Amino acid sequence: VPPAILAQRKADLEHALRAFEEAKEKFNCEFNVKKKQAKNKRTKSKEAAAKAEAAKTPAKAEVKAEEKAAPAKEAKAEKAPVKEEKAVSRPLVELTDEKLNFYNTLSNDVLNDAAKALVDMDWNALAAGLQNAEDIPSYIQKVLADNRERAAAYDFEKDGFDASVLPVFAERIAETLPFKASDNASLADRINELLTYQISDDALANADAYHRMMDVMREVLMMGQRENITSLEQINGQVNADLFGLLYKFMDLAYATLPTWQYNDVKYYEGFLYGFLSQFTDLNNMHNRAMMDVADLYIKHGDYGKGDAEYNYVLRENDVKDQIYFRFADVYRPIDFQKAKSIAGSALQYVDGRYDYYNRIMEILNS
Repeated sequence: VPPAILAQRKADLEHALRAFEEAKEKFNCEFNVKKKQAKNKRTKSKEAAAKAEAAKTPAKAEVKAEEKAAPAKEAKAEKAPVKEEKAVSRPLVELTDEKLNFYNTLSNDVLNDAAKALVDMDWNALAAGLQNAEDIPSYIQKVLADNRERAAAYDFEKDGFDASVLPVFAERIAETLPFKASDNASLADRINELLTYQISDDALANADAYHRMMDVMREVLMMGQRENITSLEQINGQVNADLFGLLYKFMDLAYATLPTWQYNDVKYYEGFLYGFLSQFTDLNNMHNRAMMDVADLYIKHGDYGKGDAEYNYVLRENDVKDQIYFRFADVYRPIDFQKAKSIAGSALQYVDGRYDYYNRIMEILNS
C-alpha cells in the first residue's frame, strides 16, 4: 500500500476516534444533567411533601384537642371502619404494540434465550407448565412473580427484551401443544351446556345443537388420535365432563333429526360415528346400537337394501336377537306393515317368552 494512502487511512481513523470521544462526552454530559434534574425534582418533591405535612400538624393538634373535649361515646361514633384494599396483580412490565411487533420478528431460538435469561426456563420447561395450566396468562404472571428480581433486571431499550416477552413466547409454545388443561375448561363448559339441551319440535334449534355436538365430538376424536388415547374414560377424566352422556345425547339427536335431512348427511354421520366408536375400546358395547340407528336412518331415507343389509349383519353377529328383530320390524311399521309382520314372524325361530322383547314382537305380529 502506498505511504500516502496509509497516511490518509491513519488520519481518517484518528478523526473517527475523536468524533467518537466527543459523542461519548456529550452523551455523558446530557445523562448527568438529566440525572441531576431528576434528583433535584425528587428533592423538591420531598421538601414540598414535608411542608404540606408541617402545615397539617396544627390542624391535627386542634382535632386532637376537640376529640379530648368530646364525650367518649361521640368519639366512638365518629370512628368509621377502614376498608382494606386488595392487592391487584399487575404485569411486571407492559407489553406495548412496539414491543409486540418487535418480538414477532424474532425466532423461537432468540425467544428461548430470552426466557432462560428472564426466568431460567426454556421451551420444554415452559411447555410442561403450560400443558397443565388451566389459565395460561395467570401461569405466566406467577412464573414472572417467582423470578421478579431476575426478570426486572432486563430493559427493553438496553437489552432488546424485558419481562413482556414471556407471554409472547408462551403463546407461541401453547399453539404447538395439542392437548392443554386450559382447553379442557372451555371444552367442559361447552359439554355441560350441550348436556342440558332438550330435543324438541324446533328443527332449527335441533340442527344448531347437532352441529355444536358434532364439533365437540370431532375435537374429542382428534384428541384421541393425536395422543393415541384409546379410552374415552381417560379423556373424560382429563376434561372433567360427561363425554359418555354427550355421546348418548348426540346419537339420540342424530336419530331424531337426520330423517328429514339429506341422504348424504346420513352417510357422513355413519362414517364419523363408526370412526369415533372404533377409536375408543371402551365403547364396544355401543356398536350394535350405532349400526341399528344407521340402518333405521337409511330405511327412513328409502335405501331399504342398505338398511336391511345393516340389520342382517347385526343379526348374524349376535346370539341374543330379540331387540334387533324388534327394531328391524318396528322401523318398517309406518313404511311397509306387511314386511314388518314378516320380520316379526322370522324372529320366532330365535325368540320366545324368555326374552325381553318377545311381547313387543308378538304385538307387531298380531296387529
